[in-house]
Amino acid sequence: TSTCTPWSSRSSRAAWRNDSRTVSVAESGSVVASVRGGLEELVHAYFAGYGEIWGPKAMYNNKVFVFKDVLIDEWVVRELDKGWIWLDLIKCPVVNLDDMKQYNLGDRIDVVGLNLGPEDDQTPGLTFADCYVLPCGSLKLPAEGDGGAVGPAY
Repeated sequence: TSTCTPWSSRSSRAAWRNDSRTVSVAESGSVVASVRGGLEELVHAYFAGYGEIWGPKAMYNNKVFVFKDVLIDEWVVRELDKGWIWLDLIKCPVVNLDDMKQYNLGDRIDVVGLNLGPEDDQTPGLTFADCYVLPCGSLKLPAEGDGGAVGPAY
């Protein structure tokens, strides 16, 4: 669970601090899998398997991911003028760009986007499509539905 303060009631940046993260996959309105440990674990699932990239592609490509409680820092917004944010090594083009521009460094957000996978099999990093930025805490997980958990295997 996230401890971030909802956007409508935040009182200070200190209330937004939370370093425990879970990356969840949502499909057809229900959570069907998750990668525990943070954004870097999703990227790691693709590139740490000694060239066995087909497994993570089959499990995670073309899935909608929900990133909860993401800290906005210089890395995240370094290419915001180009229309995307960076979540670790995940390039995420933002659909609601005007909303994203309302946040400040140090704020926390939730992000929803479609994982397209790596641009190529050699360069670490993932590309997403249709990313939406939402106030931290506005997404409640686990969602209703028939969900489960999956972890990357090596």
